[in-house]
Amino acid sequence: MKSTKVRLMSVLLSTALAIAGLVGFSTSASMQARLTIFQTHLEEANQKTPEITTEEMQALLAGGDTPIFDVRSEHEYSIAHIPGTINLWEKEAERIQQLYPDRSTPLVLYCNGPFCGKSKRTSEQLLSLGYTNIRRYQIGMPVWRALGNTVETGLAGFRYMLRRDRTAILVDARSREEFEQESLPGAVSIRAGEAEKANEDGRLPQWDKGARVFVFANGAQEARVVATEIAKKAYWNSSYFGGEFNDLKAPELYMANVFGSGVAEGFAIRVKAYGAKSYTPLSQYSATQYRFVSIPIDLGARSDTVYLTLYGANIRTRSSLAAVEVKIGGEPVKVLYAGAAPGYAKLDQVTVRLPRNLAGRGEVDVVLTADDRATNSVMVNIK
Repeated sequence: MKSTKVRLMSVLLSTALAIAGLVGFSTSASMQARLTIFQTHLEEANQKTPEITTEEMQALLAGGDTPIFDVRSEHEYSIAHIPGTINLWEKEAERIQQLYPDRSTPLVLYCNGPFCGKSKRTSEQLLSLGYTNIRRYQIGMPVWRALGNTVETGLAGFRYMLRRDRTAILVDARSREEFEQESLPGAVSIRAGEAEKANEDGRLPQWDKGARVFVFANGAQEARVVATEIAKKAYWNSSYFGGEFNDLKAPELYMANVFGSGVAEGFAIRVKAYGAKSYTPLSQYSATQYRFVSIPIDLGARSDTVYLTLYGANIRTRSSLAAVEVKIGGEPVKVLYAGAAPGYAKLDQVTVRLPRNLAGRGEVDVVLTADDRATNSVMVNIK
């Protein structure tokens, strides 16, 4: 009897140990198989093209061998994009055929995150064109940024930011000496290694991590280092300029359509002989043409005086008012003011008087030159 009990206890103990071992193995395997947020994706059912994870995206960018396409518009791309990617608007999918005629070329697409359909639609267009190796980083820009990765901003994107998001924090990552000698209006100085301190001393808005932060320097790599440090301090809406500081400080006139050439942004003031004033914007949005169109400036009666105010950037840095010249339709006009726009910390303006001999010219180019540096050309319409 005793030996039977011993054998039974031995069997029970062996069984318990085996079960414990299986549970331990299962738990250990489960822990080993558990993925981090960097290793996951949406896992959506019935997708025609597979997804990649953030970890895979980082590896592909580091390798530099796989074309990665941002399929948003060029405007969105210029404002912020994942560094090392190529802009290919979803409606330009057929351009891939010229760039990569080999249909087996591995391609990766991304857009504005989980709820953006651009990368899905573009991947399906590419499938219809015969491409067989297409993947998507479907969690896209929002998750990329949320995971502490910085993004790059182009010159047109910076100009948009300066005009439309006047709450943006401009960070000068150059040396302190260069910053004190010359910088952009309203910029703060944050060098590499200073993000922690800047988060606490007020140079960065500690309690507003969603604030737009734009970092620039003498080159993209210098700016990227600081932007990456700032992103790691939870400022997910941060980016760096992919060019040089000198590109940013060049004088510029703003366009109504924000990007590219077009109608000037500003207004005309017509002053009657008895002092009455009327204001005319220079453009309006056409819902039928899907763009901004010019509004003719009426020079009015010969006794009227008409002034033109145009908005821009880096005009205040001119050495003197005499160093600023404006030509409209090739004709020099009198410059009355060129400097900071009253009431706007980061906006500049130039005001000129329109001569009578411009009447009836229609749409004409406006070019400003400050200290022998010409701005981009914009257009106004003179009735």
